[in-house]
Amino acid sequence: ATGHHYENGICVDCGEKDPDYEVPVDRSALAKAIADAEAIDTAPYTDESVAALNKAIADGKAVLENPDARQADVDAAAEAVKNAVSALEPKPVVDKSALEKAIEDTSLIEAVLYTEESYRAFEEARDIAKAVLAKEDATQAEVNKAAEDLYAAAEALEEKHTFLFDDVKDPGKFYFDPVYWAYYANPRITNGVDLTHFGPDEACTRGHVVTFLWRAAGCPEPKSSTTPFTDLKPDAFYEKAVAWAVEEGITKGTSDTTFSPDDTCTRGQIVTFLWRFKGQPEPESTTTPFEDLKPGAFYEKAVAWAVENDITRGLSATTFGPDDTCTRGQVVTFLYRATQE
Repeated sequence: ATGHHYENGICVDCGEKDPDYEVPVDRSALAKAIADAEAIDTAPYTDESVAALNKAIADGKAVLENPDARQADVDAAAEAVKNAVSALEPKPVVDKSALEKAIEDTSLIEAVLYTEESYRAFEEARDIAKAVLAKEDATQAEVNKAAEDLYAAAEALEEKHTFLFDDVKDPGKFYFDPVYWAYYANPRITNGVDLTHFGPDEACTRGHVVTFLWRAAGCPEPKSSTTPFTDLKPDAFYEKAVAWAVEEGITKGTSDTTFSPDDTCTRGQIVTFLWRFKGQPEPESTTTPFEDLKPGAFYEKAVAWAVENDITRGLSATTFGPDDTCTRGQVVTFLYRATQE
């Protein structure tokens, strides 16, 4: 090599190759492959494929740090890391919709009506179901079993045969299911008249009826609490409900400036409220078997719709009683029937 001036193994004067020159090992591709691999979020991938990637990265770093590594070793390590990245296998998508539905379907079940032992088993199944739902790495088998076990525990609940309301104990009464549905609804549609009585035969006021409807709708916030009515008590329980009902066209009040919240609600009024609440669906016919309905009355289409949809059968085969006071038992029954799909 005497008399030659070499740069990168080549003489700059004559172009002759330096016979003792060794091409330096290029580790840049391996370093980049490792950096790219380490930047990957491995959470969505299976444990096995992530473990294989981590091993390839560790092996690659060992080659990268080995001063005696040959170019072939470096290239093979870079290829191994890239192949491990390509081989990452996504975790299977777990469908939790059935479990979510099971939890929702059983969300209104409360301890008061069931034996302590059966409710405890149900509560345990519900807690497990919620834990599995929140578990990020739950398997499909775990999800399916949690849903099945929750439904089974709900089916196995044993009633105490004691009732929340002393005046609603007869399952044969038309209002039995609606009363307990209204009490356990979320949000609760109505309490009793006191802690142990529902008052199914007591009159229901206009303020109560629109409040029941508002709660059945999920207690939506009205655009404004201002109404044209001068007879509403400030901060009364029905304040938002009346404002919402007016905005939705469910009621226009008893006059331009009065709502009459403490007046008893008639049967004609409640079915009309319900009909408007449901979007004023057109009945197939306005003909009904009732002889006490006034032609062209505000409730004409509402009563026809209610009869067609089995919301009411009237007071008798030929009378509806549109001007009769609607009882609390009747109101929750009409609402229950109108909202069941």
